[in-house]
Amino acid sequence: VRWKCNIDSGSLVPTERINLQPLSGEGNAEAMATVALVTGISCLQRLHRHVGVLAISTEAREGHALPPLPTGTALQVPAASALLMVDVCATAVLAVLSGHTDIVRCMAVTPDGGLLTGGGKHDAMVNMWDNAQVAAATEMPCDRVSSSVTHAPVLLEKPSLRLKELGYVFGLVVLHDTKPGSRLYAVAGAWYNRVKIVL
Repeated sequence: VRWKCNIDSGSLVPTERINLQPLSGEGNAEAMATVALVTGISCLQRLHRHVGVLAISTEAREGHALPPLPTGTALQVPAASALLMVDVCATAVLAVLSGHTDIVRCMAVTPDGGLLTGGGKHDAMVNMWDNAQVAAATEMPCDRVSSSVTHAPVLLEKPSLRLKELGYVFGLVVLHDTKPGSRLYAVAGAWYNRVKIVL
């Protein structure tokens, strides 16, 4: 399925409608509406060490079919609900991260260039993708940028670390050590009125 992506509005809209079915209600053709699989962005995170690359969590849900966005870029995505690394300038999905069993609700970047991803309540897991994984996934040869050929994205199936202690969280923040020259940091995860910190 091809999707139209508008990073500014944080939404993805299918350019081809799928799973179309009439809504129950009035029988005349003018009053009929359709239900379509629409995709929204659950969260996104800029990867500081990789210019023009975003980590984007998408979530599929049924809703009213939407008109095409007035502006946006067509983006080929492998699944409606996914965790993706996207090169915005090249309009390409570079990688799919499949280490969660639920929608990723929050993300944060680590000081060394890694990525933290927090899954939904059915997953209740924070995964760490280290800098080597992120760098390997975001490398893009020059011929990929200029070529019109669609390349399969890299599949990352296993994070470098799982932070089970944090569980299900709504937000992630990296807490830097203030000591000069220190590379240490802690990770704080928030859930309603509770904050857990792991070192």
